[in-house]
This record gives sequence, structure tokens and C-alpha cells, in this order.
Amino acid sequence: MYACKPTFSVMMLTDLTFNSNGVRCAAWHVSARSGALAGLAGRPCVVMANGFGGTRDTGLLGFANAFADAGLDAFVFDYRGFGASEGTPRQDISVRRQRQDYDAAVAAARHLPGVDRNRIALWGTSYSAGHCIVVAAHDRRIAAVVSMTPPWTASSRCCTSCAKGRSVCCCARPSMGAATWPAL
Repeated sequence: MYACKPTFSVMMLTDLTFNSNGVRCAAWHVSARSGALAGLAGRPCVVMANGFGGTRDTGLLGFANAFADAGLDAFVFDYRGFGASEGTPRQDISVRRQRQDYDAAVAAARHLPGVDRNRIALWGTSYSAGHCIVVAAHDRRIAAVVSMTPPWTASSRCCTSCAKGRSVCCCARPSMGAATWPAL
């Protein structure tokens, strides 16, 4: 573990790797700086990746730092073929592979010391925001999603209700029902 001094305050980072379909992906575990949100099973953790072709070192630490200040751990990773992660071809955008990487990152975060495996949240911006919605739709154990400006098109929808233009992906929490989410 080493200390990194970002703009806000000192952040404790652990540099680590995890496997996604046999490829080693790079990640940082940013530990919570308080126990404010700790429960009996541990602290919540936010799994984060950048948008279209971005890497973990381009703007994500500021968000991870804010989560750590609030009492959440953050797991910030690079997709395979990007940044410090292994994999070829390099800088090749693949929706399928990136969503697999999100799944693998969630699995890795669930095994971090002190993290409550039932309080995993996903955070994404732009392209990764769309990944977060779909990954959460397929993993009912995800506790929360922050999806900032996802790139939705009819071909990227994850269910038929979403293809109808609903403002929120109803399949992420099917118990809510599609009828409760009107189109904007």
C-alpha cells in the first residue's frame, strides 16, 4: 500500500490485479477513511471504470477519494487491453469484453478485506454508465448504480421495456415493473 496525494487529501491505494476471462486487469483499491457506513459485514464498495477508452488514471481518483471520505471503499479498474491491464489487442473497444471485465471486477471487490459483499455499487460515466446498468440488471446482488450519461440506443437496450424508451432501466429491478417508469 502507498500514499498518493491527490488534490483533496491523502488517499490510501492498494495496487492490485484480478482476472477477467484469463486476462490480468489492473485495479486500485481505495480504502474508506472512516467507518461511517460500516455494518456488521463490512463497508460498502463502489466499483468504477472510465468511459469509452478511458483509463483509471484519467479523472476517477477524485470520485474515488470522495467515496472514501464518505466511508465507502472504491475499486477502480482498467478494462483489459487498456491502461495498466494486460490483453491484446490494445485500445480495442468491445462491449462484451468490457461488461465481462465489470463482472470480474465486482467479483474481485466482493473478496476485498473489510468489504460487505452485499453492498456493492457500480459507478460509470458515458460508455461505462451503460455497462453499469446492464451488469446490474444481470446481477441482482448489486445494491446501487450511479450511471451518468449512458449512451443508450435501441441496439444497446438490455430489455424490451428499455427499447420502448423508458427513462430508467426497469429490468435492473424487475419488482418495480415497467409501468412505473414513464418515458421522458
